[in-house]
Amino acid sequence: RELKAVESEFELNKNNDDARLSQLMSFTCGMDGDAPIMGRDWKGNKTDGGASSCNSNGSSSSEKPFHPFAKFPWGNMNSLKIEPEAKGIDVMKELRDHYDTHYYAKNMRLVVMAGYELDEIQRQVVQYFKDIPANPRNNDGSDGIITTTNLHPYKLPFHSSSLGLIYRAIPVRHRHTLT
Repeated sequence: RELKAVESEFELNKNNDDARLSQLMSFTCGMDGDAPIMGRDWKGNKTDGGASSCNSNGSSSSEKPFHPFAKFPWGNMNSLKIEPEAKGIDVMKELRDHYDTHYYAKNMRLVVMAGYELDEIQRQVVQYFKDIPANPRNNDGSDGIITTTNLHPYKLPFHSSSLGLIYRAIPVRHRHTLT
């Protein structure tokens, strides 16, 4: 039932300009100036037609770094059921492992803005966030050494050769934005 809800939301957002821009940013993230995109390189020259693909260790087929921001930002029936089943991947186990590894207090920041007295804000924060564990839930054998998730190896999400370019996305709705 949840998969059908995700698929429905995906279908509804396909024509949402913000969702389309998010996908464009994810698709262009981490690619360098030689990476083919829709049959063309960044300079518009024709290539062999393929988009840069990523292998199981998270790098592209040309061994370039693969930033997490470049991953498919939306779930749908294909990405959450069909493809994983074909590869023998248990999506629920992967989601639980990811949650247990990365969702803990030392890896989070909380910002609260409210029009209440400080004591009331503190009471509500404690009430709603007290169950978040301080350390990862999984036991990865790190001898009790807890660190935050390290994103340093990924560096910046966009390669310098992909900056300073204009990407024209034709909006579904009549609007103009510059970001």
